[in-house]
Amino acid sequence: MTGMALTRTALRRIVASLIADETNRSRGRMGGNGGFTRIEDPADWADDRALSVGGLPLDSLEIVNAGAALYEMFGLEALETDPRRGAPATVGHWLDDISTVLHRQDPNLTLMTSGSTGRAKPCVHAIADLQAEAAYFATVLPAVRRVVALVPAHHIYGMIWTALLPEALGVPVVAASVLALPRLEAGDLIVAVPDHWGALLRSIRRWPAGICGISAGAELADALAGDLRSAGLDRLCDVYGASETGGIALRDAPDAPYRLLPRWQFATPINGAEAV
Repeated sequence: MTGMALTRTALRRIVASLIADETNRSRGRMGGNGGFTRIEDPADWADDRALSVGGLPLDSLEIVNAGAALYEMFGLEALETDPRRGAPATVGHWLDDISTVLHRQDPNLTLMTSGSTGRAKPCVHAIADLQAEAAYFATVLPAVRRVVALVPAHHIYGMIWTALLPEALGVPVVAASVLALPRLEAGDLIVAVPDHWGALLRSIRRWPAGICGISAGAELADALAGDLRSAGLDRLCDVYGASETGGIALRDAPDAPYRLLPRWQFATPINGAEAV
């Protein structure tokens, strides 16, 4: 899928996640609930669904805010719209408009940082670069039958691992949370952040065989990773990266060193300096 426009399935996950986060924040709620309690699966956002979050339709201001977030992420100012039609009224209409823009040459996405360490800021990425990263991750994972997503799909980590990677692997995704996990089976890939893994360590005393985990978004302590492995988690991959850069390196926690992703390489030392 490298270099192709986003599939409708991947796009639906991203759009639903972004709208839900934008609306929940405007309603004074934690966007996406942090992955600790039950959430609505973006796959349930059917094409004919009017915009609604938590069973409540978006009011006029919420629709404006959600639309602005979509315009910002997907560059929809390039869309030639018919003023007689008005704003898109359903999920399907938004997906159609976004797909029109993304099928143009070399599409980009503007992703926002989480804002956890300061004001959120925009980061522009070529879709082809994000797809290439997902395609690489697909080659280094064990056999995956399903992705269990504890992170939202509109930030870079969640987008790559819960929207683009499943498309590369051809596997389904289920939206889950620490307190509402599906029944885990061999071949499940759990995508989470270190805080989730800390909670999962306390709530799952013994892991089923064949479960792989992914951690990113913050530092993963070696002690936590070691305890999870001791509790039976088959493998825990730790991704080093940022919203500005995407993934930079990957390691098998807790003991293995980081390995650079293919699109990164160490610079040649200059002026007699030695590589460290």
